[in-house]
Amino acid sequence: MDIKSTSEELLAKIRFLEGASEKAKKAYEEAPIRTGIREDAQNKYFKLVETLQRTSEQYRYYSTKLDARLKHDTKTYPEYFEKKLPWPNPEEFKSYLTDKKLKTASREWDQEKRIKERQARIAASLAPPPGEHGEGGEGGHGGGEHGGAPPPKAEHGSSGHH
Repeated sequence: MDIKSTSEELLAKIRFLEGASEKAKKAYEEAPIRTGIREDAQNKYFKLVETLQRTSEQYRYYSTKLDARLKHDTKTYPEYFEKKLPWPNPEEFKSYLTDKKLKTASREWDQEKRIKERQARIAASLAPPPGEHGEGGEGGHGGGEHGGAPPPKAEHGSSGHH
């Protein structure tokens, strides 16, 4: 179960961060006052505390979501079983996969990657469908206004625009 494994991973991370933040706090308190060592220790401590708070919030969210899902499943599974409907509900599962994809998608903008993806989509859309390798005729390319013949060439000196 995805929610459960995520929740367990977050709990393990919380335990690690609790220990690390205690060590960082001790290092901060023992560092000489008005030194770069103390300032670095303070920054490390506060960063760990912030990460611990954020991770604890995520853990509470997933724990609450897991409890709600278990209640929902306990109620709906017997109904689906009795009516011999597919489990899990295909629409709910599709929605779950979409949510999962969006949550795990990169939030970084990579212009080079986007350009390559767009070029691949354009190339795929211009390629003839399987079984139509430039033959022309119905459904393929080459039919059009000119009956399969290439378009007329522009006269010399003309831009081809009217």
